[in-house]
Amino acid sequence: MDRQTAKKRNTGELLKDAVAAFNRHRKLIIFFAATHVVFLLLGQWMTLNEMPGAIFIRSEELKIIKDAGLAQAGAGSEAFILRVGASFLLNLVFGAFVYSTASGIVFFLPYVIAVWRAFLIGILVYGQLDWSIKTIAFYLIFMLEFGAYSISSVAGTDFGLTILWPGRRKGLERGQALRESFNDGVNLYVIVIIMLLVSTFLEFLFEGYFGPFIDFSGLK
Repeated sequence: MDRQTAKKRNTGELLKDAVAAFNRHRKLIIFFAATHVVFLLLGQWMTLNEMPGAIFIRSEELKIIKDAGLAQAGAGSEAFILRVGASFLLNLVFGAFVYSTASGIVFFLPYVIAVWRAFLIGILVYGQLDWSIKTIAFYLIFMLEFGAYSISSVAGTDFGLTILWPGRRKGLERGQALRESFNDGVNLYVIVIIMLLVSTFLEFLFEGYFGPFIDFSGLK
């Protein structure tokens, strides 16, 4: 077997293992994905109805964004590929691994973070989107990015649950159950990486054409 054939086989096996891990955790992934959608819409609905809690959170978050200079995120003359790469690594390391997976040592924390993250995005995007191509592009990117976060959350949640209840994995002993959970997490991250790469590339591509999805400078 030559090197190129072996490489194709390894890639195929990698994707096959990733899909198998996805299917094993499909129900929990759907649960996290539904959570993101529900709380995104809830954040928009509460802002629409000017509920004090939502308005306060929106105001405070906008102050943080403006003070940190994030309102101009995406601007600059850096090479497109470098900006995509930096944003991808930020989303992968912090958005996916630190907040969604590593937090799963306490198994319920990824869910709490998913609720807060989706709710906050809902509050911030309210009034920024209409029924246009730009809106379709935003929700496409949202589905990819938060789909990836749903999968990374499942990787962490499964590991945390396995620590507490190793017998949930077909009666395996704790050490073997944790190894299986870890391996599933690694396989799931193949999908996470692909989805985040695509979503980050599309985000910068569409923002280059449409402008920023959220114009922080005009928000109050």
